[in-house]
Amino acid sequence: MLSVLSSRFSARSLRAGVVALTAAALLWCAPAVSASTGAERSQDFVRNVNRGIDRGAEWLLKQQRMDGTWPGYERDYPVGMTAIAYHTLRTCGTPRSDRRMVAAYNAMRRDYVKARDDDKLRTYSAALIMMAIADDPVAGSAAKKSGRGLRYGNQTKQKKSKGLSDRDRAWMHELVEFMELNQTPFGAWRYGRKVSRYEAREPSYHYDHSNTQYALLGLKAASRSGVEVNKDVYLRALEHLILSQEEKGPRVARFAVRKKGETFAKAVDQARGWGYYSFERGTRIRSSAPDGQQATGSMTSGAVGAIVICRSELLGKRGYSSRLDARAETSIWDGLAWLGRNFSVTENPGRGGWHFYYLYGLERAGILGGVELMGEHDWYGEGAQFLLDDQRRDGEWNGSELDTCYALLFLKRGTRPVARGAAITPSGGGNSIRFDGAADLGEKDFEDFVDLVVSRWNRTRDGAVRDELLGGMVRVGARIVPSLIKRMGAGDEMERAAAYAILVDATGLMLAYDPLQSAEQRMEDLVAWEVWFMTNQKRLRLDPETGHLTVR
Repeated sequence: MLSVLSSRFSARSLRAGVVALTAAALLWCAPAVSASTGAERSQDFVRNVNRGIDRGAEWLLKQQRMDGTWPGYERDYPVGMTAIAYHTLRTCGTPRSDRRMVAAYNAMRRDYVKARDDDKLRTYSAALIMMAIADDPVAGSAAKKSGRGLRYGNQTKQKKSKGLSDRDRAWMHELVEFMELNQTPFGAWRYGRKVSRYEAREPSYHYDHSNTQYALLGLKAASRSGVEVNKDVYLRALEHLILSQEEKGPRVARFAVRKKGETFAKAVDQARGWGYYSFERGTRIRSSAPDGQQATGSMTSGAVGAIVICRSELLGKRGYSSRLDARAETSIWDGLAWLGRNFSVTENPGRGGWHFYYLYGLERAGILGGVELMGEHDWYGEGAQFLLDDQRRDGEWNGSELDTCYALLFLKRGTRPVARGAAITPSGGGNSIRFDGAADLGEKDFEDFVDLVVSRWNRTRDGAVRDELLGGMVRVGARIVPSLIKRMGAGDEMERAAAYAILVDATGLMLAYDPLQSAEQRMEDLVAWEVWFMTNQKRLRLDPETGHLTVR
């Protein structure tokens, strides 16, 4: 049996040694980054964006018909065009009390009842209605006082909603039920139909990622409004979206913004996208996928936003494991990497069609993902400039009410950020991990918890983030030690190196071990760690002065 070789080091110097020892294993790790400082915007740029929003909204209002509706897609998606026009104008600052908005809302309710009763309600329309219902009724009155509407960049500063009326709450509940009943067994959505709650549902695997992303936008609108959605709906959707992402992709750098405006590489991700549907139900897209299954900008941007939505609704809920959360975070970053590698604002990458539909998806991915850059591209700056240059003299885009809505929602940055669950966590990696009570988790949940910490540690080189993770781990106590030792004996090189670094930092000890050695040599080295733990586990306590688990 190997003798125990122990030495005391400061956490900082010890960490430096461990990282140097395992540099090869950590070469391709992908850190989580703190929120970027944001791209610089000139006054002329902001002025032009505001003017473009005003002109576009004015044109869109002029297209409203006498009965309060907007034309377009009425045969296949009744109510849909009116709902997105209403949502767009409210997002751009048109008050809810405006007579045209009142007429639109009444028309939307009236035509919804007819579509529902005629069995013509569909996923797209239902989702857009939910977004319209959820629009903040206070924001419009604030805009009315200024006379100009909410301006560029102020979307996150809107006043809190007073909440839904009883009538609107009942309406939203009915729409949530429609969405829940029309989710396929494995978590996605297709075009949808009215389904009785008592009707026996036949398994259906017909779906697409376009309807799926809009269904989740609608459900998130319901959640924001205080209308409960079954968490299993989000869980099934998340698992499907993660599984249907491309299996492999090229390694690409992730960039962030410095205070002075220049970019710098912070991490490496694997660019993996989504197609309209996966190769088969619930399987990943293959590199040789036929048309419709190849990754595109519109489906990838929509899926990134959809995963963030699911994650924001599941964090902290029973049944949402740390392991699944780590997979979700990786999926978001890899999807953003695909968008950066294939970046374009002049066309929908990988497809070419549905250009403005893609731009609105790009805006949602950027806002919900919490990023200013995709690759080295300022996605908003480049997209907004394209739209301003492409806007027609009368204020619209392509002579289309729908494309004009998409353009305005992009320019306005109309998507509301999630409170938590974006690709970038506010503290840079540790704030969404619940350390308190972790020591009392069941065996499986505790192993999921350790997996998440090891994953986060592996994905950052930021010393402050690692200190945060370490501080949480040592508070959990001695139970972390055997779980970390187990990971030092298995897993890949990065997992072994991270587990070793955490254990050394947590205990202040460095016993013989090299994560790059053969399995046989590693197991020999781990005997010393196991003996040390078994000898001292009942006396291990957190020392506040050193921050280590020490023998008392």
